[in-house]
Amino acid sequence: MTRFGLTAPVLVACALLWSASANAETITINAQVVPSPVKTLASGPPPIVNYSGSTSPFDIITGSAAAVISAPGTTAFNTSAIGFSAVTGGGTLLVWITLDGLTAPATPTIAASSGFTANDIIGDISSVKMWTYLDPSNGIAPPVGSTLLGAAAFTHPSTSDVKTTAPTGSGPYSLQEVYEIVSTGPGNVNLTIDLNTAVKAPIPEPATLALVGTALLGIGLFRRRR
Repeated sequence: MTRFGLTAPVLVACALLWSASANAETITINAQVVPSPVKTLASGPPPIVNYSGSTSPFDIITGSAAAVISAPGTTAFNTSAIGFSAVTGGGTLLVWITLDGLTAPATPTIAASSGFTANDIIGDISSVKMWTYLDPSNGIAPPVGSTLLGAAAFTHPSTSDVKTTAPTGSGPYSLQEVYEIVSTGPGNVNLTIDLNTAVKAPIPEPATLALVGTALLGIGLFRRRR
């Protein structure tokens, strides 16, 4: 085989490997007690990542994040049994849970369903807020410049469901779940976010349908002539 014949397959293989690594999905959990720096608690590939950590005055941060990517643009990204314990004075805790490296679908618009649940709010927890975002730039945290998919605020156990659509861009893109817990003293919360996205089926424009029809008619006439 010629030198060129060897080089071309190698270049193609390298390109495929780079593409696969660039689009590889990763779950990352970051936390920050305002105004301290952001701290990474855990990171790893789907389907599930467990995490725990301490960042004063919040002594315990435990939970798990799971993601199932069944097709490009179709993703179930859920966090369950997330517990936050404030053991000393007041403070504000932010937690970002990100699934990045997602591949953009052919039609880069997804329908998103965000389910927010506050299972328990005990003690001196003054407020809980949750958000879901889509970041076309594939960012991790904090979600600056991301597209807001849904939001909910709780002062007692409750649930909230939000449905919306958003463009993914050319991809890869990331999905983010964000928690904010404000405490004035010792307390505990248990929270869940279920984020599901699916490709939104495009509605053909009349001009597009006419163009397709004309093309099919031309193909039919060509075949009849032959």
